[in-house]
Amino acid sequence: MILVFPNIIVTAQSLYILHDFSLSKHPGIYQETKATFTFEPMVDENSMKAKIILPPETKLISGDTVWAGTPKKGQLITISANIIFTDTGNF
Repeated sequence: MILVFPNIIVTAQSLYILHDFSLSKHPGIYQETKATFTFEPMVDENSMKAKIILPPETKLISGDTVWAGTPKKGQLITISANIIFTDTGNF
């Protein structure tokens, strides 16, 4: 099985719990898939940003790769975007 994971960067003043990072299906070249990233802050945050950085071999079709806000401890936050892979590789 080949797993495909873009780089994930979360900037915050505290720790978070990663709940899920998934693709809706294992895509072939130029087949659309939905990338979903769900996390939970461990404390209340005054300001938090999260961003999925996609490899150069991917193209954003729709959705968001960035989230910003003031989450509370225990709040689940999800970022999702529809993407395609334009080349093969080890991501």
